[in-house]
Amino acid sequence: MSASKKRVVYTRIITEPFMLIMYIISSLIVLIVTLNYLEIIFSYLNLSKSLAIIFAIGISILSLLFSPVNIIIKRKERKKLIEIGEDRIVYVFGIPIYFPSLRIEEKFFTYIAINVGGALIPLLLSFILIYFCFISTFYNIIKLLIDVFFISLISKIFSKVVPTAGVAMNPLIPPLFSIIFTYLLFSDNIFLIPLASYISSVSGTILGADILNLKKVMEEGAILISIGGMGTFDGIYISAIFSLLLSFLLIPLPKT
Repeated sequence: MSASKKRVVYTRIITEPFMLIMYIISSLIVLIVTLNYLEIIFSYLNLSKSLAIIFAIGISILSLLFSPVNIIIKRKERKKLIEIGEDRIVYVFGIPIYFPSLRIEEKFFTYIAINVGGALIPLLLSFILIYFCFISTFYNIIKLLIDVFFISLISKIFSKVVPTAGVAMNPLIPPLFSIIFTYLLFSDNIFLIPLASYISSVSGTILGADILNLKKVMEEGAILISIGGMGTFDGIYISAIFSLLLSFLLIPLPKT
């Protein structure tokens, strides 16, 4: 299969061995620490323990495991003007003769993909949480949308497009703002705070850092643009983890 027809592209999101080891260790710690915490939340919301286990594994292990996998969702033909040489004026017998540079229009494709570990799995988990925990109450949905909008705005403000690297942002910014804003919105039900914080951190980072910067990234002439992948995987993955860890540390739940 030719490169232009490929639907799945594999990239190396984490290249440093030390960083990879740190990610694995932190994932295991998060899995151990948050599993019981999630079981308490899910029990209160009348959800099964197995769903809590799946959710904890999805956040900590599956997102990291599938971080190199990108699914191409769109191919966009683009044009680039290449200039060869430079404009010159040559004098022949005292007569100036203008020699313009050569300009060639080159066509190329930009592939837009969605990263499985950095976007698809977190969004899928978010939709599952919305379906089971929020959709039954219209008021909670409105508050969650406000939460996501706020974190999207924060992510847009603090993110920066870096040539050849994608989008860069301090990964601690979304969860820090999210836990504060989510607490203000959902203080009437502390069991929803960790879940809403996770949803807003993940969705807000993807919308604000990736989607809203998509045009700027394309202007840099990138061949592959990975939503939730290159540049923002760290931010989304760490946002997801820290949103739960901060909730665990700051919002103790009563035993059920």
